[in-house]
Amino acid sequence: MHLKSFFKKGFKAVSSPAPRQMVEIFLESYSHKFSSSDSASLPHRRRLVDEARKAGYYCYANLGSSRYELMHFLSLGLPVVVEVRSSDGGDKLGLVVSVDTKKIEIVFPHENHHQNISIETFEKMWGGGGKSPRCYLLVLSLSDFNLGRQYFPLSSK
Repeated sequence: MHLKSFFKKGFKAVSSPAPRQMVEIFLESYSHKFSSSDSASLPHRRRLVDEARKAGYYCYANLGSSRYELMHFLSLGLPVVVEVRSSDGGDKLGLVVSVDTKKIEIVFPHENHHQNISIETFEKMWGGGGKSPRCYLLVLSLSDFNLGRQYFPLSSK
């Protein structure tokens, strides 16, 4: 199945308010707890997943994601954590809360602001450009995803 045909013209996906608020609070506390100086490194990503698991979340992480995977999780009502390149060249965590065929709304809880940007601009920020973009995506949920590549909460073991 070709994914573009699945998301028809006029498609819009928005995360549900309760999961969005929970993930925003988690990201804000995470960013206060840890320095973002090593934000693009694998240990940072692993630490983010570990902290989310300690907080009781099921986690799905993918370093080679696409906008269609992002759209899929949003269409399920789940907000999506992404790592984007900021205008100053550093990396930061954002929370994608809505997407349609042209624009994406991304929230930066630790900076207390949000942006509505075009999909093309978002993809440049998200993948960092270059020949092989590394599009990091993390989805947190209090419910099981029923996916093979998910991390279970540490409290459920």
